[in-house]
This record gives sequence, structure tokens and C-alpha cells, in this order.
Amino acid sequence: MFRKTVSLTGFLSFVLLLVTSVVLYFEPQGRVAYWADWRFLGLTKEHWDSLHIALGILFLLSGLVHVWYNWKPLTNYMRNRARDLIILTPPLVMALLVTLYFTFGALFGLPGVQQLLDFSTWLKDGHVATYGNPPYGHAELSTLDDFAKNLGLDAAKAAESLRAKGLEVAGGQTLKEIAASHDTSPQQIYAMIRAAQGGDPFEALPPSPPDGTGRMSLSEICDSYGLPLAQATERLTMNGLTVDAGLPFKELAKQNNLDAKQLYLLLRSGKRN
Repeated sequence: MFRKTVSLTGFLSFVLLLVTSVVLYFEPQGRVAYWADWRFLGLTKEHWDSLHIALGILFLLSGLVHVWYNWKPLTNYMRNRARDLIILTPPLVMALLVTLYFTFGALFGLPGVQQLLDFSTWLKDGHVATYGNPPYGHAELSTLDDFAKNLGLDAAKAAESLRAKGLEVAGGQTLKEIAASHDTSPQQIYAMIRAAQGGDPFEALPPSPPDGTGRMSLSEICDSYGLPLAQATERLTMNGLTVDAGLPFKELAKQNNLDAKQLYLLLRSGKRN
């Protein structure tokens, strides 16, 4: 009874571990997931990460007990026809080589393994274009006053803009708490605040380019921050730049003999420093 329970526990935890591994393969980076309140099948990134760890531990424990119960059959795989125990049997050597290749492939970028990792990165970067970046690390954990101060925004206008949308704002609440209490995301809270600031909408961009900006195109940046693409293109062309709105920001900057940060600041201010 116990042996069967262990085997079935190992099997079920393995199947569920496969599911969580697939989700972790394509889920957004933490900064993006927390900022946009990303969910898959109703579960947040924190939920999926916790599930993966818990199921991994369960699979490990059931696997160890399973090996203990089945030690004799396992050692039979390492015997020759004369029933002599041979540690490095051909099947074990092959299994060891495959495992080592994937292990060192992940560490040193070996062919095949690196492509798998690159594809995961590509999937995660796609989420940046879809959900946008926080203006700085863990911005969702800042209070409304601190958030406005860090971005050079008017805190009073920020609070008033949220109340105008029917969102109650209590002193000391973080953006994450405000968003959670109104079934929205910190990203949407920021969009409401930014839209109500008035003046040049480009000046409401974060003072410094958030992580991942260099991999986004100009059109994706405009979509992420609710900016008019035509006006963004005009701001850059008026400064003598050649603009392809579909190029990654880093490549667009290089094409115009700038780095990505210089190009971002030019987009934000509308003029060369």
C-alpha cells in the first residue's frame, strides 16, 4: 500500500511539475509580472513559483523513497549477462552524458540548450511589449506619495486622478494594495496617474529607461505608455534621427550613433542634451 502510494505520488508530482515548468518557461520576468498583475489560469507568478518549488520538493522526496524501495531492480540495470555488478554500463554512461550535456549546456551556452534558453528569453521579452515595464524596480511596492516623488509627478494630482476614477486611496497604501482593492493592476494605476498630469505626456515617462527598454521597439514603448506614435516619431526626426518604429530601441539608437539611454532621454525631453 505504502509503496504504491509513493510511486503514484511521484508520478502525479512529476506531471504537475512538468506543467509548472512549462509555465515558468514562458512567464514574464518578475518586474513585469508584478507590475501588470500577470496571471495564468487565474494564478499569479508568485503562485506558480511557489507551486513549482513545493512540487519539486514533493517529487524529490517521493523519488528518494521510490529509489530506496526499488534499489534491487535499479542495480539490476548495472549488471552484465554474468550478473556481475558494473557501475558504468552503456545505458548509465549514455544517461550521464545526456545529463551532463544539458547541465553544462545551460552554464556555457552549448548548442541546442542555448537555443532553448534563448527561446524562453524571447517569450519573456514579448511580455514586456504586451504589459510594459515598471518605471523602476518594485515600483508596485511604493506608496502613492513615494511613487509620485520618484517620478517627479504631482502627488496631489495623482491621488485626485484616482479618486475621479472611483478608486479610494488611503494614506500609506502601496500601488499594489490600491490595485488589488480595486481589481486592477499597478500598471493601470500608473496609466491613470500619468493621463491626469497634463502638460507634455512624454515628460511623464520614467526619468530613466526601465529594464528591458532596449529590447522594445518605439511603437511598443508608445503602446506601453499610451503615447502617440506619430508625435514620438516627429520628436526624433526633428532632431535629425532616422526612425524605424519597428526596430528594437537598442538597434534604433545604434543606427543613429547613440546608446539606448541617450535615445530614450531624447524621446522624453524632445531635445538633445
